Amino acid sequence: VDIFLVTWDGPDDPANPQNWATGKKFLVMIILCVNTFCVTIGSADVSPAINRVKLQYGISTEVATLMLTFYVFGWATGPLIFSPASEIFGRNSVYRPTWALFVLFNLGCGLSSNITSLLICRLFAGVFSSTATAVGFGSAYDMFHRTPPPPFVS
Repeated sequence: VDIFLVTWDGPDDPANPQNWATGKKFLVMIILCVNTFCVTIGSADVSPAINRVKLQYGISTEVATLMLTFYVFGWATGPLIFSPASEIFGRNSVYRPTWALFVLFNLGCGLSSNITSLLICRLFAGVFSSTATAVGFGSAYDMFHRTPPPPFVS
C-alpha cells in the first residue's frame, strides 16, 4: 500500500473539507453525531435483554453481563487500530468498512445460536463501532480548523 501526503490544489480546492459548503459540513456532522449516538447506546442496549438471554442460553447473570463487557472492551481497543489507520488511509477508507462490519456483527448477534457466538459478535461489533468516537473528532477537526492539530489528535 502506498502512503501519500494529501495536498490541495490551492486554498480554494473544493476537495478540502474546510472549503465545503456549510450545509454539507452540517450534514456530515449530523451523520457523525447520529452514528456516535448509535454506537454509544449500543453498549448498553442489551441490558434489558439479560434475563431473556439467561433463559435462552441457560447461563448465569455474570456470563450474560459479558455482553456489555465484550462490547466495551472492543470499543476501547478499536481506536488503537482505526485512529492511526484514518491518518494513513483517510477517514472514509476507515469509516465505510468499519460501519458495514459494525452492522454485520450486530446482525450476527441477533442470529447467534449460542452464547459464545453472541459474545464474539458483541466483541467485534464493539471494535468496529469505535470509529465513530475515535475518528469522528478528526473529521470535525478536518472540516473546521485551519491550524495543524496538536500531536495528540489523530
